[in-house]
Amino acid sequence: MENLVIYGTYYTSKDINEVEVYQDTLICIDQSRTISRTLSPDDNVSDGTTGYSKCLCCREESIRKRLGGCFNG
Repeated sequence: MENLVIYGTYYTSKDINEVEVYQDTLICIDQSRTISRTLSPDDNVSDGTTGYSKCLCCREESIRKRLGGCFNG
């Protein structure tokens, strides 16, 4: 289970000469503080919804709880 979900752009190197850029990505960090998975807007799960949408929704719900329900974004 993810302990932290970060939304943004990240970079990774394929090799010494090439860097890949991933924009609008959810980076899921587990309790051991390692990246457990990354989700892009076009990642799908078996029920037809996007894993991205589900994870983003969970992230927003977590923010609401931490702020005592005053988060509207």
